[in-house]
Amino acid sequence: MILYSDISEILICAITKRREEIILKTELQSNVLTASTVRKVLPSCLVFTLVQSMTFMVDPIISGHFLGSNAVAAVALGMPLIGLMISFSAMILHGGFLKMLSSMGRGDMEDYRRIASITIIFTLLVDLVFLAICLFCTDSVLMITGALKASPEAVAMGRLYLRTACWMILLFGLGSALQLIMTSYGYQAYTALASCICVIVNVVASVIFMSVLSGNYRIAGIGLGSALGTLAQTLVAYFSMRHKKVSIKYKIYPPNKKNVADALDMLRLGFPASADNMLDSICGSVVNNIILSVFTSGTAVLALVTIIKTILSLVRTVGRGVFTAGEPIIGILHGSRDNEGIKKVFHTCLTIGLVYASVLAVILIALQTPLLRFYNISDNPDGRTGLIMIAISGLLYVVIYVFDSIYEATGRLSLAMLVAVVPDSILYPLFIPVLSRQFGITGIWLAMGYTFIPFFIVFYLIFAVINRKFPVPLERLLALKKQECPTELDVSIPTDAENISFVSENIQKFYLEHGAPTRVAYLCALCMEEIAADYLAHRAESGTANEKSYMDIKAFHDSDKIEIVLRNYDEPYNPLVFETDKESFSKIGVTMVQRISKEIKYSYAFHLNVVSAVIKT
Repeated sequence: MILYSDISEILICAITKRREEIILKTELQSNVLTASTVRKVLPSCLVFTLVQSMTFMVDPIISGHFLGSNAVAAVALGMPLIGLMISFSAMILHGGFLKMLSSMGRGDMEDYRRIASITIIFTLLVDLVFLAICLFCTDSVLMITGALKASPEAVAMGRLYLRTACWMILLFGLGSALQLIMTSYGYQAYTALASCICVIVNVVASVIFMSVLSGNYRIAGIGLGSALGTLAQTLVAYFSMRHKKVSIKYKIYPPNKKNVADALDMLRLGFPASADNMLDSICGSVVNNIILSVFTSGTAVLALVTIIKTILSLVRTVGRGVFTAGEPIIGILHGSRDNEGIKKVFHTCLTIGLVYASVLAVILIALQTPLLRFYNISDNPDGRTGLIMIAISGLLYVVIYVFDSIYEATGRLSLAMLVAVVPDSILYPLFIPVLSRQFGITGIWLAMGYTFIPFFIVFYLIFAVINRKFPVPLERLLALKKQECPTELDVSIPTDAENISFVSENIQKFYLEHGAPTRVAYLCALCMEEIAADYLAHRAESGTANEKSYMDIKAFHDSDKIEIVLRNYDEPYNPLVFETDKESFSKIGVTMVQRISKEIKYSYAFHLNVVSAVIKT
């Protein structure tokens, strides 16, 4: 039986030995996990969201360039249903992704694998149902999306397009699931590669099929190209997982109460992020009918609006990229109750996003003539006006997506849904008939890109009234919980420290002040210091220390337990897996923290090693 005094001597001996091994010259920067991390992953996230958006931009672009306005209208008739179904799949995938990140943040990799498997199964089942609807209920679907008021040729081409392109629903869902798994491990470059391959194969296959087929069947070649592109995306994502040795140990779980509850929870968590796209697809049908009813040359105007919406999809990629880059980091910070870090990420995402959006707007406006000529509408003044207005609206979409990422990652789902849905999917179709009467086709561009302005004014004023403050404090506007701000104890560890006794001193003092037993406070302090020392020693021995590394310890004292979270931004290293060396007392501190903890877990998410220990008081 090991006595308390023996444990203390062993720990002190082991920690002293570790301190002697720590000889690092670089200094840790506390903003690496926030601003620098966003800057590092944002380029690959922008590429990923750009090419993912281009998956839906390719068809109207190719049809407009090669086949004319009737083909563009045909794509406009078929795309709303495909977009709606893919958005529903994305809702499952995004909800599953958030639950996977939560499991990784807790270090529970078994639960991570279970959630990943359920996400894939649930997505495939839903996509099979959607595929059957597209194949066997084609005419009914087209009637809803505006076929009654479109030209007969556009309807006939829309029928062919829908029946061939609908296969992308199933393949896109599976490929996206594999990409999200890669993203959870921090491999954004591989997800971007898979999406790039998807677009390239889509374009090449569509052109080849169109050259082989004739007449109205050429539109079917575009649909087949989309299906082959998503197949290529799935294969690249799968082989990327094999290459990086990412395994989820996939298996089919029984539909018991726990698994069904988690599947339904995915819908709840994923709804705010996907509601915008889902309602946008539904609104696509409404907008089609409005345009065909309000304007005399309805089919031509519908084709023009569809073309400008491809520009809008391109413009929105900056906001989506910022969302993709920031949300996982925000989720990890929220799990660590780090509201100051969340506010840093907010400022960084907003600043960088606005810069990128401004650059993109300048490029699009400068290239407006060749772009409009490519679409064969260079002599259309409404098209030129629409391109300029939509390019500038990209700055507003950055603001939308930054707020959406904060609300969603912190569990403020109702606010996330408001920001994502109301401006773009509710106000947009409502404003079209009103503004088009006053401004003609320009009213459509105003409704398409600028409805966030009146929404945000009302949104901000409501927050000002609720909080009785103007201007509204940022933490209240972001709806961060007051009891979580600031973090109870945050200890940053510099890499050049030769003596890290301040770690144990701070942790022990904190827990004693909060009423923890002396023995528990003492052991927690020494053990977490040993884990920190183990990380620093490992980095010194492996030569991986660099200025981008970062480590801190966050301690919390709840009513029934103590929780300590160590975060290390570096290459993956699990300190909990080792072989004990009794002679040198190697890893004795880690061994003791495993013994006294109710649970201790390790995970590696988003280039971040996380060790989480929960200890009963």
